[in-house]
Amino acid sequence: SCLVISFLLLTGRTRMRVNRLLWTAHPENERGLCDGFWEKEVLNTWEVAKMTSRRWWKAVWRSNFRMSQSTFCFLVRRYGHLLRRQSTHLRRTISVPKRLAMTLYYLCQGESFQEVAALFHVGSSTVGNIVHDTVVALHGPLCRDSIVFPVGHQLQKTMRKFEEMCGLPQCAGALDGTFLRLLKPDEYGDVYWCYKGYTSVMILACVDSQGLFTFVDAGLPGSVGDAAAYNNSELKANIL
Repeated sequence: SCLVISFLLLTGRTRMRVNRLLWTAHPENERGLCDGFWEKEVLNTWEVAKMTSRRWWKAVWRSNFRMSQSTFCFLVRRYGHLLRRQSTHLRRTISVPKRLAMTLYYLCQGESFQEVAALFHVGSSTVGNIVHDTVVALHGPLCRDSIVFPVGHQLQKTMRKFEEMCGLPQCAGALDGTFLRLLKPDEYGDVYWCYKGYTSVMILACVDSQGLFTFVDAGLPGSVGDAAAYNNSELKANIL
């Protein structure tokens, strides 16, 4: 390896340089950023329409991101430091709100990376990296802060609400399971076959009287039923 490095240094060819034909597919504005759906629609058209029709503005926010603007801004303020990236002399980083918006749009609308990239005027690999980084960064702290099973006074309040709504005493939550469809794994794929006729993983979730998630567990094969998923969950262990 030393001989190879010495040879390259002597010949003056440390690496093969390939001229890039295209640096970006979208024109940049005066700030060095590409204007797409986030800049033109969300920050411009939607904000103008907000003054004339707040009902439409609220509905379009929920239809695209499955949350209100106030919730979106709360996530940016609370967890923005986990999503922020450093700009370099080569290119400016994508802002935290835009990174979160791209991730939410991908998760909510079920579009491909290519479709989200075309909408937000970024590269498809950029979308993939941002979605992965955002989900990994938010998973731990967001779950700890938001998905909490009630205890103490909050538990008593939840049980009173359930009794008022449904006439069920001593009810701390509504529990049910569902399936998340996936491609059949190469190994032990048959155990992921659920009774609905496709391969999946089991998702067990519990909500309180307001419909807010208080427990979520996912990952068991689709052949596992609700009862077996509950018996092997942390929820049962904590209750007992």
